[in-house]
Amino acid sequence: MRVLIIFLLLVTPSVCFASNTLGKVVNSLSGKTQVEKEAIKINAFTKLEIPIKYTYKGIDIEITKISEEKGLLKVICNATKDGKKIDLGRKNPFWFKNPPILIPDGTMTITQIDRYNFEVANFKEDLLGALKIIIGQAIELIK
Repeated sequence: MRVLIIFLLLVTPSVCFASNTLGKVVNSLSGKTQVEKEAIKINAFTKLEIPIKYTYKGIDIEITKISEEKGLLKVICNATKDGKKIDLGRKNPFWFKNPPILIPDGTMTITQIDRYNFEVANFKEDLLGALKIIIGQAIELIK
């Protein structure tokens, strides 16, 4: 079932984007190679304003640096939980090869394929939201 849903997202992008409006970065990916797409997305992340402070599942996170190195997104951050510093050790900085730029927008679309209905999440472009999620998930695995 996972394979089919991923297939739906790749083959029918209008299904997964609310009101068929794509963001600036997504629009710029059309017709590019995979390496070019990764570079465009990483470049967009490096333009985010820092520091970025937020809370993810009870973990206070501060992103202090975002940069590109050797074709990878490099993110340096600090994290605390209940006022105690989380030792990120050798995991900090975090490195991402093809960082996500989409997050669910909270709505769903029902799509039918061969008499079967599938409920698929709609997505929107949100670099800051996507970054917060992937860093939060990475730190959550460490703590």
